[in-house]
Amino acid sequence: MKSDLRRRRWQRPLLVLPPLFYLGNQFWHHNKYVTHVTPSITKSAHLINNNTRVPHRTMISKTTLPNVLLIGAQKAGTSAITKLLFDNGICYGLSRKEIHYFDHSDKFRKGKEYYIEQFRRCKKELYNPMGLTMDATPNTLMFPERVCNTYQNVAPPLISKLKLILILRDPLSRELSRYYHMKALYLQHSKKEWVQDVAFENRTVKPFEQYVAVAMERKGHKAFKYSFYIDHIKKWHELFGREKLLILSYDELKENPARLRQRIEEFLGIKLDGEMEYRNQKQSKHKTDTISESVLQTLGPMFAAKNKELYEFLDKHRGPPMEERPFRKFETYNYATPQLWNEVAA
Repeated sequence: MKSDLRRRRWQRPLLVLPPLFYLGNQFWHHNKYVTHVTPSITKSAHLINNNTRVPHRTMISKTTLPNVLLIGAQKAGTSAITKLLFDNGICYGLSRKEIHYFDHSDKFRKGKEYYIEQFRRCKKELYNPMGLTMDATPNTLMFPERVCNTYQNVAPPLISKLKLILILRDPLSRELSRYYHMKALYLQHSKKEWVQDVAFENRTVKPFEQYVAVAMERKGHKAFKYSFYIDHIKKWHELFGREKLLILSYDELKENPARLRQRIEEFLGIKLDGEMEYRNQKQSKHKTDTISESVLQTLGPMFAAKNKELYEFLDKHRGPPMEERPFRKFETYNYATPQLWNEVAA
């Protein structure tokens, strides 16, 4: 009798469940993602219970974008700032420092979902104990409209909480530093298109003076538009407001890094451990920081005019209270003929 009951029990039809595989805090169900969502992660018009399963595409619109953007300037000390903040627990994307979403059109065309995915782990307290997430792509400086449109489409309330950090360096010195960066990449056989500008057709490297002359011949002043800081700052000011943008000085980073760190602490409302490290690790006997007279004559007039406009704008439109006032003028100690610069800037 017992054997008959056992036999009948095993002959009962089995309940077949659809395939369900665990992937972190997500599940793969057939060909769709489903995610457990809690109110602490997702704030919406209605509360979602812990046991509610929501399609992944729904989750995307609820994901938090970075609330701190280090927008530039390239070759002006962004690596020192990035290291300090990331070492103190500010969450970063999959590419750590630079995501290159706004400045690379191929990535930007992938849409906001791609950008959100870079910071998905920052929703977890384990990876983001400070509640701050930062994208530190310095070329973002040139794309304020893309940033504004993305935040308005994904998370408009976050715009009011967004913190923007910009550190500025003397434009001529920055262009020279960028040239050496391009040269180093080229000698390492980089295939990046923008790096190729430092070489002649016979693949020999151009001297900086020749690099500047060829760039001016091909593109005119547009070849150096990144260093027209005032043009970019005006757009950020128009779209986000001056109080959201902390502008720092590269010269202060070199002279008093502790004070610059304090400005960042006050702006973000946090306390940072460790020292602000400034050092040029790529110095060599083949590198010079001197701006030659020919470069001063070529680029000096346009940069002098833009710098003057920058100082006047910052005096009139003051930023957050911890910002240095007045904004210090760029150091020109590395100019071969400072007197020529004085004549140009007059």
